[in-house]
Amino acid sequence: MSGLFAERRWIDLAAASLVAAISGSTDRVFGLRYLTPEAWAGYYLLYEVFSKFWFVPYLLAPIVFARRLAEGPGARFPREARRLTAAAGALFALAVAGVAAAATFLPVPGPPLALGLPALALAAAVVTSSFTQLRVAQCQGAGASRRVLAAMSVSAALAAALFYAGARGFGAPGLMIAWLIKSALELAIITLAARWPPRVA
Repeated sequence: MSGLFAERRWIDLAAASLVAAISGSTDRVFGLRYLTPEAWAGYYLLYEVFSKFWFVPYLLAPIVFARRLAEGPGARFPREARRLTAAAGALFALAVAGVAAAATFLPVPGPPLALGLPALALAAAVVTSSFTQLRVAQCQGAGASRRVLAAMSVSAALAAALFYAGARGFGAPGLMIAWLIKSALELAIITLAARWPPRVA
């Protein structure tokens, strides 16, 4: 048992999960600090509803990890998981777009355009983050756990700055747009880390 806890690869896996959890929670820290109660309630409602889409990567990521670990660079399932996530994400984005266009009663203050675009940004961020979770599982299955930890640490620092600027400067819409920027940068960072020699397929 002591040997298991001393194994660096497991420590890197656990640390990456911890850093990712902290990174994804800083929006609430700054949201509670800078948003009005009404704006916070609206933002939190949208976040809670939209984040249910993460059931898709939560289901697929462990399989991606196991198949990459067992089958090596030729594993097909990671690509199939990305295709499935893309299809589900497209349907999700269309549903959110329809609701944002029709439902001016959603509890985020501001004119309909200010509501619709940030809501779409948050939905896009959730889908983008799903691809990041799959890429992380693939990299970890390939033994690149230290790269993942480094990439997630960089992303966490960027997330804190983005959520701070978004919440303080633009309120709930700023947090939603910050989520999209954070998710896009995080995916780019983990993808670059995966492709750095030796390449993770």
